[in-house]
Amino acid sequence: MDLAPGSVAPRATRFSIVLESMDDVEQFNAASYIGSSFPLKFASLQGSEINLSFDGVKRGDLCLWRTHSGSGFESQPKRLDNVVTVRFPVYGSIVRRDSRGEYNFDNGHGLIAPFRGMESMRTSANVSLVNCSFGHEMMLRYMRSLDGDDSGRNPSFNPLVDTRLPAVGIFRAALLALHERIQRLDPGNDLFFPILEEMLVFQLIGCWPRQTLSQIHRLSASNKVLRAALEYIDANLSKPVGVSEVARAAGTSVRSVQIAFKRNLGVTPVQYIINSRLDRVHDALKQDHAPGYISQIAHMWGFYHPADFARRYKARFGETPSESRVK
Repeated sequence: MDLAPGSVAPRATRFSIVLESMDDVEQFNAASYIGSSFPLKFASLQGSEINLSFDGVKRGDLCLWRTHSGSGFESQPKRLDNVVTVRFPVYGSIVRRDSRGEYNFDNGHGLIAPFRGMESMRTSANVSLVNCSFGHEMMLRYMRSLDGDDSGRNPSFNPLVDTRLPAVGIFRAALLALHERIQRLDPGNDLFFPILEEMLVFQLIGCWPRQTLSQIHRLSASNKVLRAALEYIDANLSKPVGVSEVARAAGTSVRSVQIAFKRNLGVTPVQYIINSRLDRVHDALKQDHAPGYISQIAHMWGFYHPADFARRYKARFGETPSESRVK
């Protein structure tokens, strides 16, 4: 870890906070937290009572914690820290609003997003989350180092992903296991936490799907219908997805969705869904020790007829699934 001359590495701090009433919430919102004001303020759902607890470990920008609430809660930022936050519902659901739109997800999905873009977050009642955060600039350095990219471009993740992606599911399980283990560790262990941070960041970079440049351009465009449709498809790619469902999620008609895809992407919504699923199979086959038979991986992403799948796959990638698979 690089430190300026005379600087001191941050120490890890374990925290456990329980809020059982609105008085607790008001006091907490005004209080300090580990040497500085907590970046979020909390509120109850529609003025009801609240119960909320969170516990974990924080060291600098690295934070790994669990959140539990029987009542559910709302939160808004008090201070816009330059960190990237990852959230996985263990049960219950979340609605997060930010400058890019609204994300509504449950325990089948995970979200990665810069904290600076957050406007508000609202959970269901009976919710449990596992969360982690990393410094944004540090993550970019790791990503550029891993990719060998010195161009200065900022690599970008897909915000919302399906935890049925094997590597994403493994990352979620690792966070849950590490949270349990960290509770038994000495937070003053200066050797463990830098290694933990590097390990988690590299695992996250390796497992989380990235946006292509064309996706980034599309998602930054003003076409809200297309953006909402793409986000819904990407979040539900492992499930049966019809164009009518996509249109409902985008708040428009089937015809408008078809026009938006054809005009901006040059393909129909169905073609986009098929191509995206083929890309997921291709990504899985390129992983070391890809789990299961090729037919099982294809089935996971909605391809039930081997001959049709093999034909589509070769047409898209110029090779058979067997040729793609890492030996």
